[in-house]
Parts: sequence; C-alpha cells; structure tokens
Amino acid sequence: MKLAVLTRREEPFSFRNYRQHVLDGLPADEVQSVAFAPDESVPSHCDLVWDPGLGMAKLPAVLTRWARGVGAPVIGTMHGVRAFSLPAREISQGLVERAQLEIAKLRRLREWREFGPHVARIVAVSRFGAEEVQRAFGLPAARVVPIHHGVDHDVYRPDGERMVRERPYLLHVSSYQRKKNLERVLNAHQGLPETERPDLVLVVPGHPGGWPERRGVEWITRALDSQQLARWYRGAQAFVFPSLHETFGMPILEAMACGCPVLTANTTACPEVAGDAALLVDPRSTDALGEALGRLTEDDALREDLRGRGLERAAGFGWDRTAALHLELFRAVVGERR
Repeated sequence: MKLAVLTRREEPFSFRNYRQHVLDGLPADEVQSVAFAPDESVPSHCDLVWDPGLGMAKLPAVLTRWARGVGAPVIGTMHGVRAFSLPAREISQGLVERAQLEIAKLRRLREWREFGPHVARIVAVSRFGAEEVQRAFGLPAARVVPIHHGVDHDVYRPDGERMVRERPYLLHVSSYQRKKNLERVLNAHQGLPETERPDLVLVVPGHPGGWPERRGVEWITRALDSQQLARWYRGAQAFVFPSLHETFGMPILEAMACGCPVLTANTTACPEVAGDAALLVDPRSTDALGEALGRLTEDDALREDLRGRGLERAAGFGWDRTAALHLELFRAVVGERR
C-alpha cells in the first residue's frame, strides 16, 4: 500500500507527534508512506491519501481538489472543532475576535459542504470528537471512526526523576487558550483556606506574560520538553485540568502515566479519557473546582487511590494499538475501492 501523507511545514507538536507515532507503527513491508506538502501535488500512483492534521484551519486546496476527482480515496483526522461546540465568549475576547470566529465557522461550513461528501472516512480522536464533527458538518456516523491516541510510556512513567520542591505544589498545564480555564483554576486556588493549606503552590508552565502576580502561584516562563514535563507530573500533589473543551486531552493521560492524581472536567472528551481514574468536576463552577481542590490536598487516601487508578487507566492507551487501528481502517478503505 502506498500511503500519501499530507505534512504541513508548521503544525502543533501534538499533531506531529500523533502522525509520527502512527507511521512508526505501520508495518514497513506493507505500507510505504510518502509525504507531500499542501502546496505540492499528491504523489502519483498512491492507494490512499491521509491528512492527519484537520481542525478549525482552512482545508488544503490540494486535498479538496483531489477528493472531488477520481484518484485514491482520502482519509482525514479531525482534531476538534471547538468553535462549533463552545459559546464564542468562552474561546474569544472582544467583538473583533468573535466576529473573526463567526467568519471562520462560515468558511469551514462552506468548505465541508464541498469536501464532506467526497472524503472516504474521518478519523476522530475520541467518541466525543466523532459526535462533534458529525454535528458540525452533517457527516454520516458510518464515515466517522473514533480512534484514541496513545501515550508515550517511555517518557511518561512513574519510575523516573521527579521535581523536588520545598513546598508541595499543584500543576496546571495549558497553552493559555481560554478553553483551558486558567482563570477559574487561579480563582479556585486562591480560595483555598490558608489555615488548611498555607504552603500549597500552583505551578503553571509556559507563562506568556500579561497575568498579574498571585499569591501562591509560580509561573514558569520557559518552554518544557517532554522529559521535563514528566518530572513536574511526578512531583506534583495533583494535576489540575478542568478544561472547557478537549477533543482528547493528552495531558490527562500523561499525568496518569506518571503516577500523578488528576482532577479534570466532567464534560467533552475528558471523562471519556479519564474513566473512573480521575476526580471529575463541573469546569464552569469555581466553587465546585475549589471544593475538589480541597479534597485532593487534604485527603491522602484519595490521592493514592487516584494514583493507582490512573496508572491502570493510562496503561490501556498505547500508540501500538492506535497504529494498528489506523492500519485496519486503511486496509478497509483501500479494499472498498478495489
């Protein structure tokens, strides 16, 4: 099978990581992958075209032209369309940003009306993600296939170096998108009674500037690589991730695989990924979030229980299984054409 893989020159690390893990897991004696860029032609004589990086960005013209033709079938991986699931006020600021968001939604709808009928399958990274893309673009359920990501167990594991600090800390990791809910995390942390936990620090990597100093909050301004992040996970009392929207939620699994108790949202894909191995909370309730933080910081038995459940849960998410399910799908689509 000759697999043509659309590869963008600039893409999020998570997209690149996903694509590479899948390609690395495909049998070399069966699948020959050939990369091409959005401004290049689709490689000739391919059996299948795969775009592993679909989302809210503009669809590549080369992909839509090819899908409408009579060439090899097209599969795309959708990483989420949060603008179709969240109110504009939760992911944009001000009238200009909101107007831009509405314009982007209209453009994506127009593109998908043309592209959707011609795509062989859409891979969604969760069951939630599959339902989201079906609702957004009116795709039939039979053509949207949920396949979970894996987690890199060589990096994210419990037996490794851990960050050792003088004071215990909670960890919150986000890209500072509004959907990550940092403001409520900060407010809930500030509301913890000082008499109960006066020394608990909230550590937030990747501080971009613009946030005021807060009592008990430590901003990390440098970027962390995977190995560094794993050390922070291992040393934390808990990982706090009540995101308003996740199509998958990789940090949940990373923290669990490192043996870190997890608090996350009870909405979107978070409970699907976390299962019964995390403390789930309404992400829009600062009071509920504060109560959950209090439970985590005061209840040693709860943290130990979540640690054990999290390790067991994360063990079930491997990139080898993800790659095997992609191979099964690729074979099925190529077989349909024949």
